[in-house]
Amino acid sequence: MRKGKNLSKSVATHLDLAVYLGFLTVLYLAPLKGISSPISPAPTMGLEQGDKDRAFFIGGTRLKSNNSSLRLYPTEEAAQDNSFAKFKPELRRAVRRRDATFLLKVIDPNITLSFGGDSGLKDFKRLWHPERKNSRLWKELEVILSLGGTFDSTSEGKKYCAPYVTSKWKNIVARFPEYGNAYQYAVILRRNVKVHAKRSANSPVLAMLSFDVIKVSQSGAESGGSQGGKWVRIITRSGGHGYVNANDIRSPLDYSACFKKVGGRWMMVSFIAGD
Repeated sequence: MRKGKNLSKSVATHLDLAVYLGFLTVLYLAPLKGISSPISPAPTMGLEQGDKDRAFFIGGTRLKSNNSSLRLYPTEEAAQDNSFAKFKPELRRAVRRRDATFLLKVIDPNITLSFGGDSGLKDFKRLWHPERKNSRLWKELEVILSLGGTFDSTSEGKKYCAPYVTSKWKNIVARFPEYGNAYQYAVILRRNVKVHAKRSANSPVLAMLSFDVIKVSQSGAESGGSQGGKWVRIITRSGGHGYVNANDIRSPLDYSACFKKVGGRWMMVSFIAGD
């Protein structure tokens, strides 16, 4: 009888151990296999930790390694609204043509143009001179519309804002205190962007970056001298300095544009830079 009790106790102990080991398997291996578990990888929404360090939410708390990097991936949500998906390509073609007539028809009469009070169609014409084919407006819009954007629902209605670097910075990156000062950071726009030792494509390559959020050591871009082009000086992960081609990096404070339906038509309701 005693032997039977000991056997039952031994079986129960082994069962408990099996259950415990099973729990550990789910706990630690689930994130790798895509299985639901008590600890799951942080939802990225285009925001992701570096390859060597993953962020996790445990009871709503975000954990990450101090040496991890943050990446902000390109996003394009235009297709989420059929009418906007039709409107945006038409706008992009008009911008490439430098078609001021088309553009002015989609500028909201109350468009916001600065944090200093500039607004409205009259100020838009005064500041940007859309009638001029060489106006900086056209290049700015070309870049903004090429980088993709996101929708956001506010008390004023549904808006599409581009580029994603600005719209996602406000919605995601700024939630983390270490990235709160947007003036200090910029986003790498492509994969395998070279960080050079000097303002020259012929200088040594210090590192390769892909969609990283990085710290900049200055505002604006520097000329590459005889090499031509513009370069942005950045702070590397080791604390040193390097240079990235200005076409491969963008500040969240650069110009952005937002569009909203007004009277059933998509209109540009803001075209603004800064924080």
